[in-house]
Amino acid sequence: MAVPSLPAEQLSQEFYRQWSDTPFGAVKHPDDLERYRRIIAATDPDVLIETGTAHGGSAKFFASLGIEVITVDVAASGHEPVDGITWLTGNSTDPEIVETIRGLVDGRRVMVCLDSAHDIGHVTNELDCYADMVSSGCYCVVEDGIVSFYNPGREESSPRDAALAWFAGRDGWAHDDDLEALTPTTMHPDGWWFRA
Repeated sequence: MAVPSLPAEQLSQEFYRQWSDTPFGAVKHPDDLERYRRIIAATDPDVLIETGTAHGGSAKFFASLGIEVITVDVAASGHEPVDGITWLTGNSTDPEIVETIRGLVDGRRVMVCLDSAHDIGHVTNELDCYADMVSSGCYCVVEDGIVSFYNPGREESSPRDAALAWFAGRDGWAHDDDLEALTPTTMHPDGWWFRA
């Protein structure tokens, strides 16, 4: 895993400079968007569950790849309807939201992208809620583990730490080292998990 060697403030400026030119204004590093393109093309899921809608750019990007998207955020979406995207408002770990999503994806080929609150407790809860929805041969992506390297005091409480602890020793899951090594930079170190 390559961690960018810029100070945190410069890294943030560089990140936002780069994503301002990404498709649909998706707040993702261009290298990670390429990783998503590759895994969606290779694994052909029917639907992607996204936690953390924010401005909706990522959902629109995913939908542009021909995949249906179910996206949930605590903030009311206010997003205009887009074919192929279901916008939900609520906490991603609320049992009612989880069961709604489970009903929407039942019997379908599913991948998951976890990108809401970036703390170990919340991400662990999301993994408990959504990892079992991921279909065999698809991915669960735990985003923004980079915060463990650039946020003092968060070194052991990031999404990366949640993923490493949650997936450790679990049968049927493997971290995709080759995918992560595709380019020198990812915002999701130790976040690309494949279900066998």
